[in-house]
Amino acid sequence: MQRKLRWNEKEIDTIKKYYGKKKVTELSKLINRSKESIETKAFRLDLKSDLTPLKEINLELNENLAYIIGVVAGDGSITYYKDKFGTEHFCVILYVKDKDFRDNFVRSIEKIGGHCTVCKNKRNIYQASISSRSLYKFIENFELENIKNLNDKIKCAFLRGLYDAEGHITKNKGTINSVVIGFTNKNKKIIRLVKDILVSIEISYKEYAITGSSFNPIGKYWCLKILRKTDVMKYYKMIGFSIQRKQEKLENFVEKEEFLDIVKSTQGLIRYKSINNCYWHGGEDLNKVIKLRTEGKTYNDIHKLTNIPEGTLSKWLRNERRPFRVFVEQNKNGGQNSNPM
Repeated sequence: MQRKLRWNEKEIDTIKKYYGKKKVTELSKLINRSKESIETKAFRLDLKSDLTPLKEINLELNENLAYIIGVVAGDGSITYYKDKFGTEHFCVILYVKDKDFRDNFVRSIEKIGGHCTVCKNKRNIYQASISSRSLYKFIENFELENIKNLNDKIKCAFLRGLYDAEGHITKNKGTINSVVIGFTNKNKKIIRLVKDILVSIEISYKEYAITGSSFNPIGKYWCLKILRKTDVMKYYKMIGFSIQRKQEKLENFVEKEEFLDIVKSTQGLIRYKSINNCYWHGGEDLNKVIKLRTEGKTYNDIHKLTNIPEGTLSKWLRNERRPFRVFVEQNKNGGQNSNPM
């Protein structure tokens, strides 16, 4: 659009007549001026908008606001700047590669009364931004540690925002029907907070330190991994992902019959691997094996009766001693029991 240096009387009359009654984008097309130019001229003419004002943002901490805080702590940011006219701008911004992630963030903003501007850049990165002084100040001054003192729904919403931003889901190599839910971050305070929240909702994890990455070779990161199948199922039911590709990947694992059978087991399962296949045994099999061992059976005897490999039996029964066996000798006179000891 070619720059115009002066406003003529017709343009000024038009902006006085329609400013606040039409959208700025419509005025821009009507008088062939940029939106910034129209806003500046309206400010100098002290023109007020008659359009319905935006609702006041609700900053009472609920699930939607907790999710927003989690997203900003992960992939989002808060930005303050002044433009050339001295106007202050307080922005909350999100750049992501998943459209559904961006859209869910926008919906959460709208549910607390805000309004986001969205776009997609040339690198196929989706952007959402909201200009709000109150939301900016709230997030800037909010102590993340306070999340620990709130109810489980708010804790899980906060974790969902963090895991959408920094979480990942992978198949556990070398095991059957096993999946790992991971969270990686370089901020030790956030890692400690996530650990405390997971403990409070009874989800176990393992922590790993990672040195270097493709974009920061000398950096240090920490990774929390949820490994146990019962904990993976609890994460699926209580937290989940808003990003469709991550959620579908998780559902593909937890909805398998084999996975559900493992989780539903009340006695736990013990796995052994044969040459060609993997087999699962429940607590009943273990109790049967222990009973046979206490009756004096050898590993070979138990293997023949249960078809469980002797190597697996030895692992199961490390603490189960076989009692001394009573040997029976048959003599020629009709049989007489004798103990070689």
